[in-house]
Amino acid sequence: MSRAMTETGKSQRILLGAVAVFFGLPLVVLLLFSLADGWVGTILPTDFTLARWITSLSSTEVLAAAGRSLLLTVCVVVIDLVLVIPAAYVAVVTSPRVRPIIHALAVVPFALPWLVIAAGMQFTTAEIAPNLFGSFGLLTATIAAATFPYLYWAVENALLTNRAKELSEAAAVNGAGALQTTVRVIIPSIRTGIMSGTLLVAASAFGEFAITMTLAGAAYETLPLWALRMFSGRNPGAGGELAAITFTTFIAMFVLSLLITRIDTPRSITNAAGAFDLVPATKGK
Repeated sequence: MSRAMTETGKSQRILLGAVAVFFGLPLVVLLLFSLADGWVGTILPTDFTLARWITSLSSTEVLAAAGRSLLLTVCVVVIDLVLVIPAAYVAVVTSPRVRPIIHALAVVPFALPWLVIAAGMQFTTAEIAPNLFGSFGLLTATIAAATFPYLYWAVENALLTNRAKELSEAAAVNGAGALQTTVRVIIPSIRTGIMSGTLLVAASAFGEFAITMTLAGAAYETLPLWALRMFSGRNPGAGGELAAITFTTFIAMFVLSLLITRIDTPRSITNAAGAFDLVPATKGK
């Protein structure tokens, strides 16, 4: 028995090591490429420099594009949070009959390429409201519609896992109103699902390319569009600058994901259960 467990542990370590090499090696090469000042005919660079990092991270064009991407990401996340969380709550707790409809809508962004979705929005607005074409509002709404399934599935799964319907009924029995139940019971219990879904939405919106290129183009140059312009222009040193920006973006998202995984789900559920102590008992009791 002990020998079998030892062999299983070795197999797991080998598998984890292979996965780490598979995902880590491209990042190492990307970092080396961004730091290389001479890399011809050798396995490793012969010279290193921070010039590309300094140039890219201090460039006004990069900072402006990153700021536009960040603004777009924040707006998309806010829209999805405001619309998706109530919709998921209604689908799970209040009116389960609407769940198949929402599920069907949530499959569309996975079934259709986002370029097709953007083209559809382009043709629709051209007929109905041509003044909206190329606007920040249309771009934000389209990306929010394309990314909402990431948040919806995470929130719905959290609601089902934490038995949100039973929690709502228990809170109602204890005299809590709808707003009090939502703020003190439901939101704490699904906090992990909200955060993980938000991370997926933010990562998708920040790196989105096809919709932005189709609906806005150079009028709203985000970081991916800046990267395309640099790559297409064949500017000297553009490859190293792109590698530096790509590596920086990955590290930022990786750190953000680590912070989110620190959220303790059992503690969230305990806090939600403890919230009943804050709810005044009914007069019948």
